[in-house]
Amino acid sequence: HALQNVDGIIEIINDKGEEIFTSLIQPYNHVAWPEAMSKNHITPEMVQHAPLPHEIAPKIRDIFAAADNLVGYNVEFDIKFISQCFHIDLAGKTRIDPMVQFVKDVPQTPSVHHKLEDAIIHYCGENSPVHEAYKANAHKADCDAIATLEVYHTLEKEKEFSKDMASIIKDTNQIA
Repeated sequence: HALQNVDGIIEIINDKGEEIFTSLIQPYNHVAWPEAMSKNHITPEMVQHAPLPHEIAPKIRDIFAAADNLVGYNVEFDIKFISQCFHIDLAGKTRIDPMVQFVKDVPQTPSVHHKLEDAIIHYCGENSPVHEAYKANAHKADCDAIATLEVYHTLEKEKEFSKDMASIIKDTNQIA
């Protein structure tokens, strides 16, 4: 499953890019999040009637219990959020992070910062449909999840990424 989290929303898709779950989330302790809001445009008003994390936690737990692999760009950030917010133990789940391979393939430069968009351009192409969609909808949970999945699928084809990287990531990034 690919997941992408930003303050106030969760989007989970399967390995075919089909939506499994999406929801705005009403944070417990935040009344504003200016930095995240400037990127994702989710306002406090948009989440004021959204479910609280504990209200959707059973559904999220079921989804992750059924998942063998978790794919995400900078996936440890998402896993930390999911684990803490929904009280889910994700130890033992294989985590696959295309960013790990991107960091190995492309050194950081003043123009490459290992952001998701940089990985999309590098692996899928600047004029690719996934990059065009990303430019129009960057930092929206659904777009980020689909873009991450496209980068992963490209790596999977080109580098036997799923075999090599899954074992590396699972062995080195266990949740404590």
